[in-house]
Amino acid sequence: MLLTEWAWSPSLQVEPSVRRVLEDRFDATIRMGSGPDEFIVRPGGVVGSVTVGQTGVTVRPKIDIDRVLFMVAYAHDPYDWQNQMSTIGSVDSLVDGMAGLFVRACAPLTARGLLRDYRTVNVDDRVVRGKVAWPTQARRIRPVPIALRHHVHDDDITENRILRAACQVLRRHHVSSRVASELARLWNILRDLGTLPMPADAADRVRWTRRNAHYRPAVELAGVILRGQMADLVAGDVAVQGFTLVMHDVFEQFVRTALRNAWGASEVDMPDSWKGGQLTLDQANRVRLNPDLGWSPHGVWKFVGDAKYKKDDSGTGRSSDIYQALAYAVATRLPEATLFYGEGGDDRDHVIHQVGKVVRVRHLDLAQPPQQLLEQLRRIAGNLCSLRRTGTPHCNRLRAERCDVLVPS
Repeated sequence: MLLTEWAWSPSLQVEPSVRRVLEDRFDATIRMGSGPDEFIVRPGGVVGSVTVGQTGVTVRPKIDIDRVLFMVAYAHDPYDWQNQMSTIGSVDSLVDGMAGLFVRACAPLTARGLLRDYRTVNVDDRVVRGKVAWPTQARRIRPVPIALRHHVHDDDITENRILRAACQVLRRHHVSSRVASELARLWNILRDLGTLPMPADAADRVRWTRRNAHYRPAVELAGVILRGQMADLVAGDVAVQGFTLVMHDVFEQFVRTALRNAWGASEVDMPDSWKGGQLTLDQANRVRLNPDLGWSPHGVWKFVGDAKYKKDDSGTGRSSDIYQALAYAVATRLPEATLFYGEGGDDRDHVIHQVGKVVRVRHLDLAQPPQQLLEQLRRIAGNLCSLRRTGTPHCNRLRAERCDVLVPS
């Protein structure tokens, strides 16, 4: 079954187990088709390939696969993304492309030798090495073996275990012979390492320092792969296995990384999430807000916005999205907020003169070549920075620039 995100399919026969996966994993809308037991399907913003029992389901992105891989590569390594893209060439499979990016990100790590560090080991032995784990030893009847705790210095550490888990996931899928051989070589280096119970969560919890900073692009890419895997029973008794990407997450991280580079913002001042930022809309601090994009150096808000990877039918921004951006502008006490949509269109500024705020709508053409897309984002970032320096224009000035004034009914 071959589908395209956000596009309606022709009438298809869809088994109940396949329908459940489409709805749960691909955020699909399913309606009755033209014939009996037939349906038409429109997947949401999730792409990838899964196997439900004996049925294969592939959802292609609405843009070329190499554009999707570019956004993934740039978001996790904005300084070396061109070298990563050049190694995979033109691919027609999302899994093949992600595997190629992962192998390329791991190549310099294995070439210089895997990272080594101290780790704590709990073992039982007949000879004392390190410290005796007295709380455990005191509960034992016999004195031997002795519960010990000591430190070892080797490469069996969390960062390398995360890479091993991602490599193991990719080896389950069908990839090209060239990528398969590269994965096999990488697996031979990582196979003897230990395992992690929740490797995707471990990838999010790694603390980055000078010692392990060179691992970051590979570990973050491994986190994307681990979060996108499907290896569980989510459709009753039918086995489901595959790999998916949530395009909203890819688009959001790509825009955030590009804005950081354009403004020279740090990850502390412009983090990946504002869930712990305690940004609230009301005076009682009960209505909490979590904008996708926010820049607050030293606690002073300079920019707030949202990334919307969905179809903007009107071309001027959806009303619900504009209300959401307006709430961000009010909560941060900024004169404006910006919405980024993941498709081409005209830019527009909405002036809400009753509260003195402006909601700027910017459309990104993701189908254009990578360098042109980055240039478009740099130009938008430069214009937003210029507007902040000069202040928010009055409504009569904005009307000359083709904008809308929202008046409550």
